[in-house]
Amino acid sequence: MAINIMLRAQSFVPGCDLWIISRDDRSGLYRKIDWYLNFQLTKAHNHKTEESASQLKTIISENNMPNFSPELISPAALMVVAEDHFPVKSIIEIAAVVSPAIWVKQVHQIWTSIGKPTLRVFLPQKISADEFKLNWSDSENNEIYLVSS
Repeated sequence: MAINIMLRAQSFVPGCDLWIISRDDRSGLYRKIDWYLNFQLTKAHNHKTEESASQLKTIISENNMPNFSPELISPAALMVVAEDHFPVKSIIEIAAVVSPAIWVKQVHQIWTSIGKPTLRVFLPQKISADEFKLNWSDSENNEIYLVSS
């Protein structure tokens, strides 16, 4: 396993298929990425599912039909296609850090579940590169790039 540290100034250069960021609104890097993504991250978090029309609810209840409510569950991770905005295929935003071990484990699970693409992790303010390396559990020879905030 090769974990490489990148400088913030190099963080937007091409070279990886997937970037992972933490939802940390105080981070200048997060806000910059959201800006270049045309605020897709902010829009996704502010999205509210509309309620069904009252006429539809009446028809459903009069006909003893099952009530369908398309409510979205707040996802643990949000994937955004970023090819038009950054030199990367997609960016995944993971919920804020509870503990370094849990956050790194979540990064690893998501990365593994989508086929282990080349990876750049934008570390949250609460996790150092050493903590990431300590908690990363991949024995294969995949190159991973870390960007400290």
